[in-house]
Amino acid sequence: MSSFSFLSLPPELRRIVYEYYYTAAEGYVLQPASRKLAVANGKPIDLALTYTCRLVAQETEGLPLSFNNITVSTVYDPELRPWAGRFDYLLFAQFLKQIRLVLVLGDWFLTEEMWVCIEQTFPWFVPQLRDALHQRQRGYQLANLSCFRHWNLSNSFTYSAEPFWRESCGMSALSEALEFTLRTIAHGAIGDFDRIVNEELALWEYSGRDRLLNFLDQSFKPWDEPNPDVLTEMGWRYTDDHLWPKLEAWGPDEYQKKEYHAKFRFSAASAAIHWLKKVPAKKRVCIRGLAIIEDYPAVGRQESHAAGLIPFCKENPQLRISHQVSMLNVIFSRALLRRATSFASLQAYARHEIGEKAFKQASSVSFSEVADWLADIVSLPKAGMPDGSYTFILDGEPIPLICSRIFQHVILRKEAMRITIEQSLPSLDRATRLDMTPQLHRGHGNAFAQLIDNNSFIKANFDLGQLEDPEKMLAEFETGAQRFLHNYRRFQFDFELLRPPSVYNLPRLGALNVDIVFTSPSHDATKATREDRKPVRYFYPQLTRVIARFSVILRQDFSFEDNVILSLKCRTMPGLQTIFVLGTLLLTAVNAVSLPAGVPRDISEFRDKHPYAPPKHEHRKIVRIRASKNDTDDVSDEFKIGVRKANGGGTLHLAKGKTYVIGKVLDLTGLEDIHIHLEGEIRFTDDVEYWQENAWYHPFQKSIMFWKWGGKDIKIYGNGVIEGQGQRWWNEFESGTGSILNPDNKYYRPILFYAENTTNLDVSGIHLKDSPCWNNFIVSSKNIRYTDIIATALSNNGSIIPKNTDFMNTMNTSTVRIERTWVNIDDDCFSPKPNSSDLYVNTMYCNGTHGQSMGSLGQYKGEVSNVYDVHIENVWMMNGDYSAARIKVWAGEETGTGFVNNVTFKNFWLARMDYAIFLDSCYFNISSEECNAHPSGMQITNIHFENFTGYTSGVYGNAVARLSCSAAEDAVCANITVKDFNVETPCGGEPVIICDGMHGDIGVDCVPYDSDEAKAALKAKCTTPMAVIDTDPWGNGLIEKKKGAFHPQ
Repeated sequence: MSSFSFLSLPPELRRIVYEYYYTAAEGYVLQPASRKLAVANGKPIDLALTYTCRLVAQETEGLPLSFNNITVSTVYDPELRPWAGRFDYLLFAQFLKQIRLVLVLGDWFLTEEMWVCIEQTFPWFVPQLRDALHQRQRGYQLANLSCFRHWNLSNSFTYSAEPFWRESCGMSALSEALEFTLRTIAHGAIGDFDRIVNEELALWEYSGRDRLLNFLDQSFKPWDEPNPDVLTEMGWRYTDDHLWPKLEAWGPDEYQKKEYHAKFRFSAASAAIHWLKKVPAKKRVCIRGLAIIEDYPAVGRQESHAAGLIPFCKENPQLRISHQVSMLNVIFSRALLRRATSFASLQAYARHEIGEKAFKQASSVSFSEVADWLADIVSLPKAGMPDGSYTFILDGEPIPLICSRIFQHVILRKEAMRITIEQSLPSLDRATRLDMTPQLHRGHGNAFAQLIDNNSFIKANFDLGQLEDPEKMLAEFETGAQRFLHNYRRFQFDFELLRPPSVYNLPRLGALNVDIVFTSPSHDATKATREDRKPVRYFYPQLTRVIARFSVILRQDFSFEDNVILSLKCRTMPGLQTIFVLGTLLLTAVNAVSLPAGVPRDISEFRDKHPYAPPKHEHRKIVRIRASKNDTDDVSDEFKIGVRKANGGGTLHLAKGKTYVIGKVLDLTGLEDIHIHLEGEIRFTDDVEYWQENAWYHPFQKSIMFWKWGGKDIKIYGNGVIEGQGQRWWNEFESGTGSILNPDNKYYRPILFYAENTTNLDVSGIHLKDSPCWNNFIVSSKNIRYTDIIATALSNNGSIIPKNTDFMNTMNTSTVRIERTWVNIDDDCFSPKPNSSDLYVNTMYCNGTHGQSMGSLGQYKGEVSNVYDVHIENVWMMNGDYSAARIKVWAGEETGTGFVNNVTFKNFWLARMDYAIFLDSCYFNISSEECNAHPSGMQITNIHFENFTGYTSGVYGNAVARLSCSAAEDAVCANITVKDFNVETPCGGEPVIICDGMHGDIGVDCVPYDSDEAKAALKAKCTTPMAVIDTDPWGNGLIEKKKGAFHPQ
């Protein structure tokens, strides 16, 4: 009866009842784990009324979705976390592959008709594409996934689009243009198109045009949430085997106390899209309100995900989407992650009791972050978003006043500067226009004006302020254009944050970000807590400083009275007495530093710690040649014939216990798929006259070479030796000009191993011995790998130094990997020369060297020298000159230009190196007057020195590092950071870092070179030998004068 009574009510009344019954107080929420709807408190939705009878079920179908707003937030699922991270870097790999395909295919197959077609659809893209193709023709090396040793969330929104201009268009627009260009090329395919596509997309289905279209059709959208099977297949195609295991593994924090994972989340927009796809279309059109809350940073270019909502808005004209992005948790968090990309970096900010420092870092790059979001949002109407369906909101809660202040003083000011530069571009010289154009954010159009007006679909819930007066800004530009442009490039935080009454109400952005971006297991990695067992290195620097001070006292000659007075003072000061005794007991630890536990002391210990076994000859043709009968039996011809026979799938085997004397220049280029298994010794003759007359020559620093290797897929491995017989060369060079950089030098010395135009060179296990000059010079090559190598250059004459025996030099080369290497030479341990990129060094032991050095660079007038994307970690540096970590760029009237960018020196232990860090902008052999008159034109940016410990030599007294930037107005020296720096001086004073010309804070205290503090530090040179690493830690039995038991004063 009751059922009949209810159904007898008019439909309008029944609908009121339905609305009352189904409407939840706070609507529905999409649960992150189950991806099902629930009411706001997490309880299931009450649908009991729906099931009372068929008629009610029919009448109420879809009504719960109509009556309730649905809220979707970002999704973090521990089980999906690594898969989200994998999707993130595979999306990036896909983007890089698109860039490569456009440049490779465009260089060959773009016709005039295609250019016209592209220009009609993407007019802004044509000049970028022409410039990128030009760079490609000049040898520009493209990046790939192998460049990344780790993948953090910050990579998702900081990766480069080079050689295209990411800032000037936005990532989504650039991706669309790349895909359109590839489809255009595919439809006009001719000639060798099929062969080239098949080579570039070797692991995709079909062939030629169909393979390219298949690649594009299978490409991820940024808002996708692919299942693990799809990601596994794509990981195989993009060769992610070096990254995927690291996403699943826990990483220790800097104290080795806790482990952490990066929190990879799916965005709220992608979660909403994923859910909407699963809702039947009949029910989907019932949805009226969708609140998408981006409350945390997420994977997959989060700012672009709103475009994935367009099909649903077209399908359902009554759908209204509110897309809200948190300024605190997303914009500022992502901005901080642009500056602090690692767990350790964020931990440093997390320790601050007030969030001001983190906010200053985040604010300085917040314009780019907001501009990136707006570039995608403002393009939605053109992409098909129906008018009125979608609203974008910048959410200032819970810090609206702080957001307002940062927006007015930082973000809108930089936008006003951008507009002024944009309007003034025609008045600038061509070089400045070419330099500035790629740096101007243009993709967001007039989005800031829309945001301020608050009348469009782009809004904010806090006071934004106003753009600065354009006439005032233009006047500022006209009075100093270059300074204006410089300020735009390196925009600094130049105002005080508005603090609430209590400073502690300013959010601790660093601590917040650690919680947002990283997670750790429920237990510590060790049982001891940080409070009850601090790591040894926490105490060690403090202890050594105390000991160093007492060392000064202990080195003096005391009279009897002095000893009595000191004794009396110690008796009256028990604490001082304890420290004095402790200092006396441990003084030898300062004067004769031992290697850290576990660090090998000789070659046999190195091999024990890092075992090496050469690969086997499985399924390869073995080629053998005769060995030399004696030291004068030249087998050069046999060696060359053997290489040619083994080429194309074979292995040349050089037997253990045999010597192969090479006395002629060898051309070993044009190789493909060859192995050299060296168990014996290749020995070059020391016939100076022959080699200087006949050796291969390279103009860079007048280099000559015994042999020249080149080709593809070359492996050289084994426990054998390549012997350069350098002693005669060193002797005669020392008696001549004595400097490879001397323009009058005519005494050229051969490089032990030289390769050019080589792809996939793998050298492992070999001992490079007594090279006359550099050990390795790799030119115009890519994919170079050196592992488990030993390199020594040891003079048998104490007055002769094996000069310029650098271990590794690269030039015009990309993607170099060097791991587990033992180096005991005279010059640079690792030294990339001009135009080297994507370089990775891990676990290197260096004795007697000049350090891990970038350069020298900018030596030749008119030359552009670039070194970028370098990561060097886990290095032990001992008994050397100059510095453990070093950047050297030339100054002078006849020098070149270029840049050093994105270089990280991490985890360095040093003893008896002159400096821990030396950024030298006055290289080479140039007076300070000339350097000031003709400073270096090199740009040095994004250089990071992390976790340095140990001792300097005392040659520069208490100065332990020097960073000297160029004085040239147009030479940028920015974002140079020093972190976790615990390097001591053996001279008994406080360590001092000298810095000049820095743009911004470097993270530690430093003083100018001409300051009283620097002068005093440099003057305090040690007068007795200090910090000798035992007597002979490397077990060679030979101590050169330069590396002698005591450092020369």
